[in-house]
Amino acid sequence: RGYEAMDDAWTLVGRGAHPLERLFRPRSVVVVGASAKESSLGRSVLQNLLSPESQFAGDITLVSRSQTQLFGRKTVARLDEVNSSPDVALILTPAAAAVDILRDLPRKTPSVRCAVLYGTDFDAIDADTGRTYISMALEVARAGKLRLLGPNSLGVLNDSGLSALFGPRVAYHRGRVALVSNSGALLCALLDWSRKEQFGFSLVTSLGRMADVNFGDLIGWLGADQNTDSIVIHMEAIGDVRS
Repeated sequence: RGYEAMDDAWTLVGRGAHPLERLFRPRSVVVVGASAKESSLGRSVLQNLLSPESQFAGDITLVSRSQTQLFGRKTVARLDEVNSSPDVALILTPAAAAVDILRDLPRKTPSVRCAVLYGTDFDAIDADTGRTYISMALEVARAGKLRLLGPNSLGVLNDSGLSALFGPRVAYHRGRVALVSNSGALLCALLDWSRKEQFGFSLVTSLGRMADVNFGDLIGWLGADQNTDSIVIHMEAIGDVRS
């Protein structure tokens, strides 16, 4: 029922296509805030995304204002320089910059319909508006008809080879079980266990603060996913009960 009751975003990707398909099985991605700085969020996600273990066949565009090249790949300085048609934006910047990026995406990179927010500072207050960045991000996303994963999400790992997680590299095995969690620490522990046991997943994701995409959305999408037979959920809070 959750699949049938999804909001009007369904129409954005064409009749019969679920709006979260672009988020969890994108054909191409744009990474905003990519970095080579040691121990940084941008470096960790980028290393996983570009690692030899990753088998993602789609386009990966890196956006960086400070670096013209990262890990042997050329970057672009601005969103309007992106030449591909990414489905999802991986936003690795602090919250204040992330809100501006969400505001720019529909105009500068209109193919993007979903974004992953990795930042942990979205509870901070914007000095000009007196509002939290999480409320601003959600308002901007809704105005631009974007779906959001996070903030404070660890990212996405899927059976199409996309490895966009913040954390240690994992040797991923494909399977038919989806793993969905609020807790990043538990997610990493289960991935470590799955590596030792060679246990496979169809999807691994951390929902973080669930400003937008929540458990109801995931259950609805995964319930119709032909690559998933069962769902393992670690739930710290239900969020939107009606979903």
